Amino acid sequence: MGKVLPTLAAIKAFQNLGLKIDAELQQKMCKAITAGLKRLYELQHSDGGWGWWKRDRTNPFMTAYVVLGLVMARETDAVVREDVIKRGIAALERMIKSLRPGKGNYNRKCYMVWVLAKAAPQKAKHYVDVVFDDAARRKATPYTKALLAMSLLSVGREKDALAVVDALLREGRRDENGLFWRTAERGYRRYLDPVETTAYCARALVAAGKVEEANAACAWLLSRRQGNKWRSTRDTAAAVLAFLKLLSKQKITDKKVDIYVSVNSKIIVMRKIPPDRVYSFSVDSSLFRKGKNRITVKGAKGLVCSVSCEFHSARIVQPDKGLALKRRLLRVAPEVGKPSLKALGEVKDKEKIKRDEWILVEVELTSDGDYRYIVVEVPLPAGCEVVEGATRRYCRLRSWWLHREVWDEKVVFFLNYVRRGQKVKMSFLMRGAYQGRFRMPPAKAFSMYFPELCGHSGALTVEVTR
Repeated sequence: MGKVLPTLAAIKAFQNLGLKIDAELQQKMCKAITAGLKRLYELQHSDGGWGWWKRDRTNPFMTAYVVLGLVMARETDAVVREDVIKRGIAALERMIKSLRPGKGNYNRKCYMVWVLAKAAPQKAKHYVDVVFDDAARRKATPYTKALLAMSLLSVGREKDALAVVDALLREGRRDENGLFWRTAERGYRRYLDPVETTAYCARALVAAGKVEEANAACAWLLSRRQGNKWRSTRDTAAAVLAFLKLLSKQKITDKKVDIYVSVNSKIIVMRKIPPDRVYSFSVDSSLFRKGKNRITVKGAKGLVCSVSCEFHSARIVQPDKGLALKRRLLRVAPEVGKPSLKALGEVKDKEKIKRDEWILVEVELTSDGDYRYIVVEVPLPAGCEVVEGATRRYCRLRSWWLHREVWDEKVVFFLNYVRRGQKVKMSFLMRGAYQGRFRMPPAKAFSMYFPELCGHSGALTVEVTR
């Protein structure tokens, strides 16, 4: 879903705005959707739901999340297997049937009911009271109230939905950029993320006919953009879908607009562009000077623009936050008659290893809090490769919430969650395949949806000899 949902959001944007997709981009999108749907089909559990992997526990949120993606795919005219959607909806309905007011996570319950209301409104009619009558509604986050309002509107309960929307508007804040929502609680959860929260609130406002307020919310979202995106694919998809919802209620003028761009007072762009088109340009680096630089963009009212800067550095420029990562390399050999490995010594920086010698790569992750959906990437030296059969035998992952994938250039671990102070150990076996001196870049741990949460190990250099 991490790739499917953003791709679907992009396709909906092109379709709704009537924009043409160039052949290369269309091919990439089709490839991503086809591969993503195939993967979702493979991961569906026997009960019709989904977890993070094929053989883990069925997860209520993940089941709802996938059903939402499949429904969106069908809306964009993608060919989706109806039996998979039906089984997913049935699994979601069974889980919602077991919900009781005052019991369980209210944010998750509202999300499940909202997805069911989008996928099968007639079925959702029977369950919306489970969340509407819950006393937790009065203390719910704005994100959750937005989901509840949209659920109520989907099943035809406009009066109740407007009451929720009015409560939502009373909680909104305003600054020079527009209208937004932020909870007093701080943490790394989607319902605490101000960008995603404001995006869902904007969608609820449009659905309830509060277009002016939704416009102010979308203006605030634009002010939070980082270059041509937001900080994660999930934030970006949520924002794009909010804009599309708003644009469905607005008319686009045919009048061309002027745009002027200058760098340090030198005009580099001066032209007219159609209001329903995207215009991009790059700035020659020679126009920048050491120290502060000023980029000025002028144009008609309502012109939306973004600026991004790319640079390359051999140093890690992002400081560690929340996660600590250690990596070490050990020379190992199988113990005779035992299903274990014998350590023969640690491989230090710039040390030599022999071709075909087994090297155990151990990574240890520690966090300063309780976090979900963490990725650990361990790059491989260019002259080495993973010994996959031995890795599966000697480096087994014994926890259902831990998953490992071997890629060409790295080994990637996915963790459903980490606990404060918990040491999570991961490992794999590699061997020297080609002679030479190779750099092993730092391993990196990061949150899938909150990239500011991250940690790095040190870098190493290894030399493979005969």
